[in-house]
Amino acid sequence: MYRKNEKGFTLIEILIAVALLAIISAVVIPNVTGYLGRGESAAYKGDLRLIQSAVDGYYADPANRLTGKKAYPLKGTTAEKISGGTPAGNGTIWTSGTGYFINFTTLVTAKLITDVPASASADNTGGVSGSYSWFVKSDGKVDAALASSFSTTTTGFVDGVYP
Repeated sequence: MYRKNEKGFTLIEILIAVALLAIISAVVIPNVTGYLGRGESAAYKGDLRLIQSAVDGYYADPANRLTGKKAYPLKGTTAEKISGGTPAGNGTIWTSGTGYFINFTTLVTAKLITDVPASASADNTGGVSGSYSWFVKSDGKVDAALASSFSTTTTGFVDGVYP
């Protein structure tokens, strides 16, 4: 039954090859995942710096005044008004009092950024569906929370979510 010219792999050779692939995968996959996570975190931090700089630039421009006070680039007409350095309330935007959604269209129009960041959710743009709702806190600092589970207590970068 055995032929001398028959070519192929034995079951043992195939099992050894599969075992080697499993060992290599067990080493490589966690390393690649770690690199991706660090890359996402770095991209989030880059977006945060870019957005903070654009918001600061908008606030510093004397042309951006409403009722005699400087305005942040916020979404909604009532929220754009500044009262004593703090955004005025607007029930249609966010009533928690800790911040207000950033209007990226305003920042692009003012040429403070070239495009809406990929991380911006529809909360900020009305059309883009990124992962984060970017907002300005009452102290002028930019922060973000996951758009899918928006909460003022859970802000900042979330591992594995970018944009």
